[in-house]
Amino acid sequence: MTEKDSLLIHKIEIINCGGFRGKHELEFSIDKQKNITVVMGESGRGKSTTFGLIYWCLYGKFFKPKQKSTLIDEGLIHKPLLNELEVGKKVTASVTLTINDQNGEKYVLTRSATATKLREESQKKFDEFNNSRINSGIQIETECKMRMEDEREGGLYTEREESIINNELRPFLPRDLSDFVLFDGEKLIKFQNPEDAKEIIIDGIQKLSGLPIVESLITSAEHTRTQIRKITAKQAGGSDGDALARALDNVDEEIKTAKGKQTENEKLRSGNRILYNEIQEAMNKTKAGKDVGTRIGVQETTLKNLKKQEKKHNDEVKEFLFKKIPELLIRETLLNSQKDFARLEELQKIPPSISSEGIDKLRSALMCVCGREFEKDDKAWVELGRVKETIIDSDTVASISQGRGLISQIVDQAQPEKINEKYNSLDDTSTVFARQIKLAKGSLYDLYEERRSLPSEGAESYDQLDKKSRDLWTGLGTIQADIEDAKLEIEKLKDTRNEINKKLEDTITHGGKHQDDKDKITILEAIVKFSEERKEEITSLLRDLTEETTNEYFMKSVPQKEEFSKVEISSNYDILALDDVGDTKELSMGQSHVLGLSYVFGCRRITEKNMFLFIDSPLHNISGKYRNEVAEVLSKYLPDVQIILFVTESEYLFAELREEGEVPVRDILRPSNKIWKEYEIGKCETEDGYSTRCFEEMK
Repeated sequence: MTEKDSLLIHKIEIINCGGFRGKHELEFSIDKQKNITVVMGESGRGKSTTFGLIYWCLYGKFFKPKQKSTLIDEGLIHKPLLNELEVGKKVTASVTLTINDQNGEKYVLTRSATATKLREESQKKFDEFNNSRINSGIQIETECKMRMEDEREGGLYTEREESIINNELRPFLPRDLSDFVLFDGEKLIKFQNPEDAKEIIIDGIQKLSGLPIVESLITSAEHTRTQIRKITAKQAGGSDGDALARALDNVDEEIKTAKGKQTENEKLRSGNRILYNEIQEAMNKTKAGKDVGTRIGVQETTLKNLKKQEKKHNDEVKEFLFKKIPELLIRETLLNSQKDFARLEELQKIPPSISSEGIDKLRSALMCVCGREFEKDDKAWVELGRVKETIIDSDTVASISQGRGLISQIVDQAQPEKINEKYNSLDDTSTVFARQIKLAKGSLYDLYEERRSLPSEGAESYDQLDKKSRDLWTGLGTIQADIEDAKLEIEKLKDTRNEINKKLEDTITHGGKHQDDKDKITILEAIVKFSEERKEEITSLLRDLTEETTNEYFMKSVPQKEEFSKVEISSNYDILALDDVGDTKELSMGQSHVLGLSYVFGCRRITEKNMFLFIDSPLHNISGKYRNEVAEVLSKYLPDVQIILFVTESEYLFAELREEGEVPVRDILRPSNKIWKEYEIGKCETEDGYSTRCFEEMK
């Protein structure tokens, strides 16, 4: 970024806009060292109005344009002045920006809207110049002028032609890049969910690259090609070609409808996610709410663990009974078997365990195991031969012994007294688990009752907010399913369109005539192909650059940076924070805000334009230590950038003290010596006694 490219907004003058009646001025820092100006005000006081007026003055468009169906009557011009307007009278609202470069004042830009009451009317109409409903008898006209240097003759002059003013400002402040100089901090919460952040990443890369121009070229070429193909198919294929052309029109319309549903559901999903996070924040707003929420979480975990332990114990009981009941049933039979073995042994029906090999050794040695010698073929020799003929081998004897042992073991284990003792022990444990679960459920019920009685900061009770959050979470699942259904429908319709296009191609090819039209189609197809290839190249390059710059800011500023290895923007535009093994980490609220700011900072660097940075609600939807973390990023990592922060009093001046080390954001920014001035938007009275918003410097 060069000094030449640097533009700063030094002052803003507001006259009769929004909640501001009369003339009000606000000055911003142009000091490189003390580069932060803070504008503080409670919700509804005029922070976002001031932010939006700067955007309107620069671009002639509203930051958040309303739909014609809106029922909102508050718009650009101070509403009481419109209501007081008499027939034939006028009132003018205006915004003036003093814009400096490195040499001092460069431009003084004024945009105004003048309302004239032409007649009395009882009806209201939507007026695009006021961005609200107004009385139907009022007409509004706008004007833009800018004091600037005359490059040919020197000196200053006032230019009133808007196209010339735009040509002068747009090289510095293109509207496509307005997000990187006037950033809506409420978007930061989207970086907690990759799907929501994807929309911002795609939009930003397209604006950085100038791709909307390429997209427009592709769309125009495709539309022209399609129309020529339809006409040629009708001419070449007669009624068949005409039918194919109509079928293609129908499919295109269905795809458009399906895409509309998908876009609508994606917006709904994004809005519901933001609302869900806001409700969670509201539920945790008070210390009591945070405390009871934590205790409910602990108790729910306790109950869950007890139920797991109970299930494991019940499985143990089932296994015990499954094993022991059969043993009890056959115990009587086994006892009788033991008696039979004993009787057979007593009758010597079970021979001793001696092998044939053992008998042969005795006969060969001519000596009995008792030590007495004998002769071959004598009485002892013959008796040993008889024993050898009737002997049972050792394996059989071992099997009989093993069987007797197993029977004895089963009989011993199947003693009713022992089984009953073990079962009673298991039953006692079951009773303990049942009691513990009952107590845990009772405690959880008490906590739910305690939560229902908690006050909230709004009109809804804590329990109502909790129900809303649960319903939203369930609804988000349904919306996501609808989005996936729409995607699937679009893919099927695209397949159908491809089939119809192929038939159209065949009809045109076999038509034999209309070569000029065929050549036109070929040329347009080449334009589309070339444009898409260039689009992919540009997109890939900028995605890599955005990833690189975002990663640089994130890795040096994110809280608990040691847990991260890098930021990655996938080919599908998912922005992911990865750990040291390449797995995606779930971000805290503060870390997701830092990721969003890192993306904004990175994109600003790619533009190579060191412009001002106004952020509306950078601390919105986060609390406690997360605010502290974001404040540190803002104070450290954008040196020499003019920063203007629009914050609420509770966000800026107070710490919630939920965790050790939390301090007000002001106590982080001030010691950094970056704060130039702090303003508060308050309620005042004009000299003639009318109520108005006003800016007051904080001391």
